[in-house]
Amino acid sequence: MRASAKLIHVEDLKRCASKGILSDGQLEEILAAVGQAPPAKPEAHKGFNLPNICYYFGAMVIAFAYTYLVYRHWDALTYGHLLGMSLGTAALLAGLGYPLRYRWRFPTAGGLLIFAAVVLTPLTVYCVEHLMGWWPATGAGQYTQYFRVIHGNWIVMELVTIVVSGLVLWWVRFPFLTAIPAHAMWFLAMDIGALLVGSSGYSAHADWELRKQITVGVGLAMVAAGYLLERRTEEDYSFWLYLFGLLGFSGGLSLMRSQSEVAAFLGYFLPHLAMIPLSVFLNRKTFLVFGALGAYTYLGHLAFRVFPDAWVFPIVLGFAGLSLILATVLVQKHRATLRRKVDRQGFDRQKQYAEGCNDA
Repeated sequence: MRASAKLIHVEDLKRCASKGILSDGQLEEILAAVGQAPPAKPEAHKGFNLPNICYYFGAMVIAFAYTYLVYRHWDALTYGHLLGMSLGTAALLAGLGYPLRYRWRFPTAGGLLIFAAVVLTPLTVYCVEHLMGWWPATGAGQYTQYFRVIHGNWIVMELVTIVVSGLVLWWVRFPFLTAIPAHAMWFLAMDIGALLVGSSGYSAHADWELRKQITVGVGLAMVAAGYLLERRTEEDYSFWLYLFGLLGFSGGLSLMRSQSEVAAFLGYFLPHLAMIPLSVFLNRKTFLVFGALGAYTYLGHLAFRVFPDAWVFPIVLGFAGLSLILATVLVQKHRATLRRKVDRQGFDRQKQYAEGCNDA
């Protein structure tokens, strides 16, 4: 029995593009190939241009206005008022953003409005916790302290924010949305330590060391997640994971106290130094910035703390920098010769392996 063939219509392809199965570029290529080129997008192309600057500046103005409103009138508003405001504002922004992005073909403008709606998730969760009686009556802080006080009570807000933003990101596929879960995971790395050790152990050395270790571990996990995500997507969904991951990883390492200079060299200088060539491999300037800052911090530590009065240290350091420049020049000059030798050695090894297989 012959299976009945199902025709694929243009609307089916557009739905695939809206769900991220096809990129916008792939959709346009397919439609052009079948003689149904889509209408030109009314929105400007991505990149550094005036419309995109206006979009992002407008999103910043919305965030500032809402933050200022809540901060100035916090004491006059009940948690019911705040919950209604956050849900109503989120519904308004998302209700405008979705048709802007998918119906009227303004993907950046619509994506930014959806982004602004998702940003209200922590405030919404905070109000729900208060109204349900789940928020501790004392010592937990107010939402206005969320961005400056490390406390274990924020963890539920951060977890819900990560889940909600992840679901929205899966449906909308707007790369800037990645900033929300990345930011929440960075905060989560700090607040998990506060939850594990308790607020009473804040000043204890062992507890403080545990917090820094957790921050480093979560930061490294975020970097790994960004790398895995980068290799599976055409658009840049990894930037914010890299940024906040490196903030946690490098910041945690910077706060740690090494037991010896050998430990500082191996555990701080070498990881930051490795970020510099890694930035070339990943084509990410973020790694270059954090790697260079960490390496210079370590060199400053050597100069002002380990060898403060050793006149030979700056000479050795300068010679090392000069050697690096000259070695790079030599490699650039003889790069073709070196590559031929490497290729020749690889060919000889393959030939020997093939001869060994034939003999066997």
